[in-house]
Amino acid sequence: ATEANPGDKNAEFNPGRACRQRAMVEVAKKQCDLVIADANAALSRRPEDAALRRYRAFAYLTNQDWKKARADYSTILKEKNDDAEALSRRAYAEMQLKQFDQAAADYSSVLRNHPKDVGALLGRSYVYEMNGKVDQGLADVNQLLKIQPGNSEAANRKIRLEAQKKKSQSPAPLGQ
Repeated sequence: ATEANPGDKNAEFNPGRACRQRAMVEVAKKQCDLVIADANAALSRRPEDAALRRYRAFAYLTNQDWKKARADYSTILKEKNDDAEALSRRAYAEMQLKQFDQAAADYSSVLRNHPKDVGALLGRSYVYEMNGKVDQGLADVNQLLKIQPGNSEAANRKIRLEAQKKKSQSPAPLGQ
C-alpha cells in the first residue's frame, strides 16, 4: 500500500497511518476514548500494527484501565522483549494492580540495559517500599540521587525509607 498524500486524489488511503496520526493528536489532547475506539477499529484490520497498539496501550494507561494497558504492553513485549518504554509502562500498570513482584521484575529488566533510567529506579524503589524491602528501595533511591541530586521525589522517598528503616531497627518498648 502506498502512503496517502493529501494532495493526491488517486493515492490509496491508508487507514492505519490515518489512525496513528489521529491518535497522536488525540493522546496529546487526552481524548483517550477516541484513541481507543480508533485503534480498536484499525487493529481489527491490522493486528500487527505495533504503533497503533502502543497508542492504545498508552490511552488505556492514561484512562487508568490498568489491566488492558498491561495486556497491550505484554503483546508489544512479545515482539521486542527489551523495549524499555513498554517495560516501564507495563511495570507502572502492574504497580497500580498491586502486582509488585512483576513490576519489580519489569523495572529490573529496564535497568539491566539502562542502569541510569531515573523512572525505572524511582518506580522500582516505590515497588520495594510497598513490599517492605526498605534496603533495596534505599539502594535505588541513592543510585538515583547520584544521577539526579536535585530529584525531590527521590529525596522525599529517601527520608521516608530511612524513617521506616530506623523504626524497624528500634527495640520494642518494655512491657510489650
